[in-house]
Parts: sequence; C-alpha cells; structure tokens
Amino acid sequence: MTSDEPTSGVDGKSLCSTHIDLLENLDSTLKMIISKISESGFSIWIVGGAVRDSLSEISLHDFDLASDATPSQLMQIFPSSIPTGIAFGTITIPSQGDFGDIEITTLRKDGTYFDRRRPESVRFGTSLLEDLNRRDFKINAMAIDPINLLFYDPHGGRKDLESGILSAVGEASQRLEEDGLRIMRAYRFMCHDSGPFIPDENLSQALIDSVQNLDSISRERIWMEFSTLLSYQNVSEVLQRMVDDGVMNYVIPGCNDVLGIDNCNFEGITGYNLMIGRLSLLLKSFDEETVTQILNELLVSNKVRNSVTSIRKRIGIIPNTESKGCLRRYRIALGGDLVAQMSAER
Repeated sequence: MTSDEPTSGVDGKSLCSTHIDLLENLDSTLKMIISKISESGFSIWIVGGAVRDSLSEISLHDFDLASDATPSQLMQIFPSSIPTGIAFGTITIPSQGDFGDIEITTLRKDGTYFDRRRPESVRFGTSLLEDLNRRDFKINAMAIDPINLLFYDPHGGRKDLESGILSAVGEASQRLEEDGLRIMRAYRFMCHDSGPFIPDENLSQALIDSVQNLDSISRERIWMEFSTLLSYQNVSEVLQRMVDDGVMNYVIPGCNDVLGIDNCNFEGITGYNLMIGRLSLLLKSFDEETVTQILNELLVSNKVRNSVTSIRKRIGIIPNTESKGCLRRYRIALGGDLVAQMSAER
C-alpha cells in the first residue's frame, strides 16, 4: 500500500460513509485494477462522474480512473489494455464488469488549446491538483483515493453539488474557450439527474459571450451532448435557456418553439424514447427538406433519422380509442416507434 500524499499536491480528507460504501461495492474487475496499480508502486484515484453521482446517490453509469503511472507503464501492468487515447494519456482495459471497459488516464497538465477542442501539448505529471485544475466544472473536479481512503475536493465541488450550483474551475470564459463543447455540457448538467444545476453568474455570462466557440465543434459531438440532454426527465426550462442564450441555433438552427416538450413524460418511458419524442416535437414545424438537412448535419444514426422522420409526420394523427381494431392496427404500424410516438402525442 502506497501513499499519494507527497505527489497529490492537495490535502485529502477522510472518506464519508457514501464513498466507503462505494468502495466496498466495487466489482471484482475494478478492485483488481486498483490493487495491481498500487502494488506496482503507483497511485490511483477514482475521478469524474462516479465521485459526483455517488454523492447524489444516483446510479453510476461509468467509472474513470486516474494514475501517476504513464500510459506505457500502465500497459506493462495490463498487457491486454488498449491505447484508446494514448496521446492524451488514456488507455482502456477491456472488462465484463458492471461498468464495462475501464478507462485510466495519466495525471496531466494541458498546454494551450489551439482549436477550442484539444490542447496543443500534454504534459504527464504526478500532481493530482494540476489534473483537477484542468477539469471543466467544480462538480467534476473531485477524486477518491481508494488505497488511502481519502477524498480530494480542492475547488469545493461537493458544496456546489449540495447547493445545486454549476460553476467552472477557475475562469469560466477560459474553460469554455479551451473546449467549446463544454458549453453543451453545461446545459446538459443543468438538467442532469444529479442536479438540476443552476449556473452561477460568471458561468451564465460566459455561456452567452462564448457561444461562437461552438463553431469549431463538430455537429456530431454537439449532437452527442444534446441527445443525452433530451433523455433527461425535465428539460423544457433548459431548452428555453438555450434558445435565449443563442445556443439552440448551433444545434437546430431556427428552432425557437420549445414549449410543451416536457409533456411527453409519462411513467416507464425510457431515456431513448424520450429523446426521440422530444426531437420529433422540436422538428415538427420545419418542412421535410429542412428536417433532412438538420438530421444530416447532426450525423444522427439511421435509426434515429427514420424514427424522427416518421413520427413528426404523424403527430396529431391518433386512432379511434373506442375501437380495439384501430388501436391494434396503430400499434402494429408504429412497431418500435410506438412509445416515442405516444410520448410526443402526450
């Protein structure tokens, strides 16, 4: 067992009961990875969404690790690992565990961001503080040391989490200048399951002032963030804020009517069908040629394209609810789009 205190660059605090429970319930693959890295003389931390979401007591969907071991050292420890982002210090360990494949990223400090997407240079290091300083929002800049049972929160992310505040690490405009996609991430966190979060004054203004940074971000990456946002339960206020802030024009140009989008909620609907139903409503007022152009530019999957194209044409056309035959034929005709169609009709 090694201590990361000399290299962390920030003081740690004892773990709370929530994080102790988290560590006790890790699957065997994660426990093996953590043990092997520690036994090899390196430090290891749990970072990102798992730390944040566990404090909010919501289901964990991913599990990211950070280490002071270099990518080449990690690949020696785990010969079956894959160099999925080795230039930025990330390797992936294939896993059949609860969280699927596990990403491990070497602690780093980024250089200047030259294209509002990627840093011009990456310097691997041993300082946890430097690594957390490059994160986007304070709620994402926390870490757990599973070996020494310590919690790191140099920017007060837990306080923001408890207060429902979304604030940037450091200067908000600089964070959004470094990576324009952080603009979309901010709106996604405003309706995230661990929130919702309200951006503080600095971030609120920066989102408006920096909207043009989305010009340098591919529409496909914008769609990935937006599709996730549409899958959350309550989004209408966030969508309206995107319209007011000028962000919606970078997602669906000309879309200004977002009223009633949350009406497609009903018990048991999955996130995917929520997304499809809402996107169909957002595109309902556009002509078919414009819809095709928007979906093509966003590079949505064929499955999404076919469902949305079909559903938006049928909105408002419902069967005779008094006729079992009509309902049966309606169900057969819609097939896999039934729930998404009904969510939009709702």
